[in-house]
Amino acid sequence: MRAQQDMSHMPDWGSLVAAVVLLVAPWAFHYSSAMATLATSFSAVILVILSAMALAEIDETEEPEYLILGAWLLISPWVLGFWMDKSALVTHILFGAGFIIHSAWEIWAAPSSGQTPEP
Repeated sequence: MRAQQDMSHMPDWGSLVAAVVLLVAPWAFHYSSAMATLATSFSAVILVILSAMALAEIDETEEPEYLILGAWLLISPWVLGFWMDKSALVTHILFGAGFIIHSAWEIWAAPSSGQTPEP
């Protein structure tokens, strides 16, 4: 049973690793926009909080929050006006699309709580 619980937290640890990558991305990829640095750092902090809540089992349905964060990462270069910063744009598109795809998959694959088991 313990191994099953440990495996169920693998995506949450992956999200925490993604948060660290996002946190260092502005410096690792040499963002030229201060707004891009701020947006990426803010998103990384939100991701750390969501991942920590999931790992602590405070929030057992974090997929909708990851979906919203992914959508924000995907559109923020245009909303905040740093789409000309190519490294920030690529980072936001890749991470945003990744979170949207992962979250949508988890939401779709989760069993519905409103169904009753068949006899």
